[in-house]
Amino acid sequence: MKNTLVVSAFPACGKTVAYNKYKDSKTILDSDSSEFSWIKDEFGNNTKERNPDFPNNYIQHIKDNLGKADIIFVSSHLNVRQAMKDNDINYITIYPSKECRLEWVGRMYLRGNDAKFISFINDNWNKFMFDIKSEPHGTQLWFLEHNKCIEDCLESILKY
Repeated sequence: MKNTLVVSAFPACGKTVAYNKYKDSKTILDSDSSEFSWIKDEFGNNTKERNPDFPNNYIQHIKDNLGKADIIFVSSHLNVRQAMKDNDINYITIYPSKECRLEWVGRMYLRGNDAKFISFINDNWNKFMFDIKSEPHGTQLWFLEHNKCIEDCLESILKY
């Protein structure tokens, strides 16, 4: 059984980039919470209706893959982090440093996030950055500085 590292990371920290880089050498899941948090239509597309099973269905997905995957990248939503804490799932959290707001807004723009999402993150940036220190953040809290992403600290995290 593998010792799975569960990484809760803020949007645009590089979960998908790290997944693509390491997927041939490690078993990695890039578990997008939107696949669990919305009701699906008859074609399997997300609707605008919230799934009442979220985050429990997401937590079950994480539990089902503990010991199977080397790394599971998961959402940084507070309700997900709280549910992992409540379910005794060991995880770490990765966030950008507070000073990186403009860089992260640019990252979200470049990766194609819609304007509503980018505005939400931008408008709530200071709250997110302040609250993370007092909210559940697992066994470690890592902050990314300018021009850094998960990939830059993953080797250190895996050794830790």
